[in-house]
Parts: sequence; C-alpha cells; structure tokens
Amino acid sequence: MKMWNTHSLFTAAVAALGILSFTPLHASAAPIETANLTKRAPTWGFPYGSTKIRGVNLGGWLVLEPWITPSLFDGTGNSAIIDEWTFGQYQDYNTAHGKLVNHWNTWITYNDLAAIKAAGLNHVRMPIGYWAWDISRGEPYHQGQLPYLNQ
Repeated sequence: MKMWNTHSLFTAAVAALGILSFTPLHASAAPIETANLTKRAPTWGFPYGSTKIRGVNLGGWLVLEPWITPSLFDGTGNSAIIDEWTFGQYQDYNTAHGKLVNHWNTWITYNDLAAIKAAGLNHVRMPIGYWAWDISRGEPYHQGQLPYLNQ
C-alpha cells in the first residue's frame, strides 16, 4: 500500500525541507586564477551561512543496519545473519527480497518526512548502498531501493 502522495520521497524532501545542496569543499591549496570562474555550485535555495543546519539521518531504511532494525535480523532465526551481505547470502532470495520490500515500504513514509519538517529540521541524510546501482561478482545484495527515492 502506497503511504505517500504522488511526489517522490526525495522530491518531497527537497521541496519541503530545501535539503539538497552542493557545497564546495574548502581545502588549503595554492590560490587559483579566479578570472575564469563565473559561477558557483548551486545551493538549491538553502541559505548556508545564515540558517542553522538541523538534520536527521534516515539510517536503516535503504541500507540495513542491525542495531537500527534488529527485528529484521532476529526474525531470520539464523545467528550468522549479521549485516546486509549475510542477509542476502544466507536466506532464500525470494524470502530475503520479500522482507526487504516490506521494510522499504514501511520504514520511512511521506508522513515521516512531514513530521521531520514539522519538527523544524531542514536536512535529511538518506544512506544508500552502491549495490542499489550495481551488483557484481556474485555479491548477495538485493536491488530495489532506488524506486523508493522516486515514488
């Protein structure tokens, strides 16, 4: 069952919280020629420097973390399943994938983002593993996380 409206969680978070930003890294390096630099990296409207950053990490959603979601691991009945790698390695593919899809559908919802905004937070960190884009060399990871950023 879809728990949010037609906006993607990612788009909703960006629009509601103004969270997506690109900030330059500040490094100690030799001065550079600035005559050819005419544009700064976009900040997508967040007023860095004048507004305090208040954020939250949505860990345990698109990357499994046993200390955040122990029930996913305890429910397997296999003490060798200790992380996302072994979650896929030591379970039947369909069983593991079904548990992951259910988790992805229910762990974070549009209503959670609305509550984050209502609490006055303006940044959200959404950890996601590289395997959402690429699984190679027999890795036991499962894919399917990316659509949750686009719903």
